[in-house]
Amino acid sequence: IWGTVGDFNIEETRFGYGNSYLIGGVSCFGLPDISQTFVLADLTDSRVLPDDLRPHIGEYANNLQQMGRIDFTGSFAGDLNNFIARGDFDTNQGGLHTDIRLQIPGEINDMSYVGHLKFREMNIGAFFENELLQQVNLDATIDGKGITLENADFTCDALLYNSGLKGYKYDTIVANGAFAQNFFEGTFGVNDPNALVEGKAQIDFRPEVEILELDVVVDRFNANDLNLLSNKFSSYGRIKLDARDLDPDNFVGTLQIDSAILLIDNKEVIL
Repeated sequence: IWGTVGDFNIEETRFGYGNSYLIGGVSCFGLPDISQTFVLADLTDSRVLPDDLRPHIGEYANNLQQMGRIDFTGSFAGDLNNFIARGDFDTNQGGLHTDIRLQIPGEINDMSYVGHLKFREMNIGAFFENELLQQVNLDATIDGKGITLENADFTCDALLYNSGLKGYKYDTIVANGAFAQNFFEGTFGVNDPNALVEGKAQIDFRPEVEILELDVVVDRFNANDLNLLSNKFSSYGRIKLDARDLDPDNFVGTLQIDSAILLIDNKEVIL
């Protein structure tokens, strides 16, 4: 360790916390005012256990517990309110790569973010404790601010490939959209041997509005092979849905079907 109280550098050190540890070097400039301190950190062969994070992240530790231990390497550059974080994380349930800039002006819920995110065979279902989701391979960019439904405002471009949903692994799913003030608008496409679909969607999550608008062109959709239905069901055509009030007991909407053909247990239905 060398340097003055205001600036110092720690080279090749190991810092332990519970059963977790960080290995690498850290340089700080601007102490003792931690809010104005610039930090450079390079970490290698480090490890974090979810239980050690529980005092700091509360109930989210239960979700991380499903992932097992987290081994990672990465770097951090900036101060506590404006920094760039790059890292590669390996868990018992898959891998994650991040290259993202975060700015936290005051409350953490108001943070802004821009960057790149990759999942490698990441078992999202384990994290959310949802059996419908399995391993996901994701390559996405995001740019926005806010982390709650009420204040989130962001755009996202995402590519999912070889990703599992309800026991079926889809070849490719592409989604591009924007979310702001509980409203989402975007486009999506599925390219798979059992599903060739593209369309656009608008979803308003506000309780007093609740709107779902879909415009979808289906060239191929084999619902039984996708594990969505038990009976044999295939379809193609164009479908438009305009729904208001998404509560099943109060659902109101219109459905337009153009030049669609359904195959139900080898019986053809033309709409």
